Amino acid sequence: MKNKENWPCENDMFFKIWDNLSDASKIIKVMHQDVICRLAGLGSGLLLAISNMFPIFVPLQIIAFIPVFYLGASAQIRSRGMIVAGLYMGLAYTLPQLFVFRLPVPMSALLLVWFTIIMVFIAWSSGKLLIFHGVSGALAMGTLLVLIDWINFTAIPIWGTAQSIVRSWSQYPNFIQFVSQTGILCIIFILGTLQAIAVKLIFEPSMRRRLFVTTASIILVILIANLFMYFSKPSGRLKVAAVGWTTDYSSECGGVYSPEGFNALIASPANTAAETGARLIVYPELAIELSNENREEWLMKLAQITRSCNIFLAIGYWDISSNENRVMFVSPSGEVIGEYTKTYLTPFEDFKKGDGRLIKISIDGFSAGAMICQDDNFTRL
Repeated sequence: MKNKENWPCENDMFFKIWDNLSDASKIIKVMHQDVICRLAGLGSGLLLAISNMFPIFVPLQIIAFIPVFYLGASAQIRSRGMIVAGLYMGLAYTLPQLFVFRLPVPMSALLLVWFTIIMVFIAWSSGKLLIFHGVSGALAMGTLLVLIDWINFTAIPIWGTAQSIVRSWSQYPNFIQFVSQTGILCIIFILGTLQAIAVKLIFEPSMRRRLFVTTASIILVILIANLFMYFSKPSGRLKVAAVGWTTDYSSECGGVYSPEGFNALIASPANTAAETGARLIVYPELAIELSNENREEWLMKLAQITRSCNIFLAIGYWDISSNENRVMFVSPSGEVIGEYTKTYLTPFEDFKKGDGRLIKISIDGFSAGAMICQDDNFTRL
């Protein structure tokens, strides 16, 4: 084909059309990548969100990071594209949960911004780390996810470790018994590393043998650890029942302070749990409000439950008179045998801070203590 300079002037229109078509194809290619980034982010975010809203589906986290990691490992998507993927990943992860959980507006806004920043950083980082050759990039990605998740529930700790991305794996305790030795962060390390290896198997065929060996080693270690925990003989067993309710259900019952509500939310669940052999019944944080004026009345009602059911009871309450977030233990004899005040408060709480003094009681030869929500992030307790 002749150069453009050698063509007659009347054919200039051809080159204009050709240039326009060439520019259009470039635009389409860029748009195509942009769409892929958005879809990958949406896919990863929704897979993570579903497992948080419906814990039974938490195994979906086994593939949740793959769409975004695939982009990062391909080395064809620039940083801008990975940031776009992370942005959509954050929105897809956060918005459905905010809609389902209906949190207060300030908390919802904070979580939306916070988790979007986290997901953007995860996506952007995958584009930087997964281009490293071999296993090192996958291990680096898994390690980074551990650091990010730790910062997640430590820097802005609204729910403590329950804020962890992988918290819903508690739905299947037999599969994660190793966390009794490693902590919950080991779960996200395993998920991140294995999914990073999965995408590397696609882009690095020459390293597949080493990647397969690494994958098999990780899975084997998990299985051995779980089997060891499973067959380890426990020192004994203490059956504990947890009682909770939604705001809507509480309203339908007339609230915990009405006779009907007290029976439905406090008394009846205790009777049901005791019939199944539970020895300790645990109620939610801030389940009730007590003051100097109504404290004795409530203690009598709680004592009646523990005596009739022959159980121990732990109930969270707000002490209005001292403005403290507490939990009290009530024995089968109806006596208050210990109280603990929440020590580490979240940014949205204006309670008086506890002094960290621990409480320990004995139930059928077992020692039991208490922490409240955010307290579980601090090894001091």
